[in-house]
Amino acid sequence: MSYYCLGSQNLWRDHKFKWTRFIGLEIWHTSSSSSGHQKIEEQVLQEDNLEAWLNRPPNKQDYDGNQWTRLYQMVIASDDGKKTARSSPGTCLSALLSHSQLQFAFDYAMSYPAGVSALPCQAAGGDEIHTYTLANHPKLALLWKHVIPRALECDDTTFQDEEAALTKLGLTKPSGHTFGIIFVDSKEYENLSKLIHRQWSTNLVSHPMFLALISSLHLNFRIDSIHQRIKTEIRRVEARTGHHCFNSLQQFPAPGDLRELLATMSGFATKLAGTTRKMEFLHEIYRFIHTQTDINYDGHKPDSIEGEECKHCMDMGHQVRLMQHRLAMQHLENDFILARVEVQMNAMFHLTAQQDSVNGIQIANATQATAVVSLQESSFMKILTLMAITFLPGNFVAALFSTSLFGPETAANMITIANKPLFALYWIITIPLTLFIYIVVIVCVFVQNRNTQKKIRHAQDQLANGSQERKTS
Repeated sequence: MSYYCLGSQNLWRDHKFKWTRFIGLEIWHTSSSSSGHQKIEEQVLQEDNLEAWLNRPPNKQDYDGNQWTRLYQMVIASDDGKKTARSSPGTCLSALLSHSQLQFAFDYAMSYPAGVSALPCQAAGGDEIHTYTLANHPKLALLWKHVIPRALECDDTTFQDEEAALTKLGLTKPSGHTFGIIFVDSKEYENLSKLIHRQWSTNLVSHPMFLALISSLHLNFRIDSIHQRIKTEIRRVEARTGHHCFNSLQQFPAPGDLRELLATMSGFATKLAGTTRKMEFLHEIYRFIHTQTDINYDGHKPDSIEGEECKHCMDMGHQVRLMQHRLAMQHLENDFILARVEVQMNAMFHLTAQQDSVNGIQIANATQATAVVSLQESSFMKILTLMAITFLPGNFVAALFSTSLFGPETAANMITIANKPLFALYWIITIPLTLFIYIVVIVCVFVQNRNTQKKIRHAQDQLANGSQERKTS
């Protein structure tokens, strides 16, 4: 079968030892108790008490003589915060799946990230077994089966005695019993447990789609929580950017750099996209409940309940239609929040661009000031260069000839300095050589400036041609 083949692909393999805590829940109902019509019994399941809990009878009597009927039996499996693998949880899980005959449903539920499915109906001893799976990887997965017992003959004394006892208690004979296993993350366990412990009508608890309704409510609350958290952060960003029209907005500005806030808003946009996926999944759950109710459980109407519980009595169809209307409103809220996120993202992007422009202008001004200083220093260096050029040839010639141009002479008891013949030769060589060097330097500077101007004109022509080609295209 196809679901057996698909069950070989386990997307939850990394969470093999995630479920280390097993809580057994039983929902009981009576019409003769003055303290209430329902109660939930909770018990921690381990290897030593698991078998006894699974085989508990569906009916019992309390100390006051009230008769109680079990409407639902389920196990919540979650982690206890310990990362180390243990053998006992794996043994409990194997025993649960073996006793409930839900191993194939478990394998199939672990094979897809999100979805709800009804597996083919099976028959065991004349009973009809309807099996269902729901998964939202990696935080929630449900397996449950609804067993419809075989039809008994009207003259069967056991059937007559059971029906008479239920009629005496003001109850109708249930169409079957349901057993479910819920795999949930520890962070989601508290919210899910609160939902299950609420006072539900007998009709809803005994309905085969009760677990699907509970999971939809759980996902619905998660969506509301995400929306509320994102709206709180958006108000802070709006107070920071000032891009809003809410006169009553009273919120402290968001701390941090605009780029950091922009990254946060991008994360919120991704989160809202994931919320859209959750809402589409919820829509699929509601459609699935409608389909299964119409196909297999048409006519499943509320029981005859009186008193305080009567106001809670509403059939599954009414509940789902109510949640569908709420889901439509959540779609509108999600779109509105996403639009606010996008507005703030665009605002912060432009504000960041403006800051970058201001920083660029400041950097340009600083660069210009640095260029002026460099130009002044360059002019000073030119003067020093000219001075060096002026005196360098003479020093060169003097060193070259290594001869004295002046010499002492004695005349009339006086010492004087007279020019030697090489003095004229010195100037004859030095002046032309200095002029020649000046000419060479001027020619080199002229050639360099001309080459630079050619390069600038070439670059300008390329930019002009590129702009013209873009306008033409």
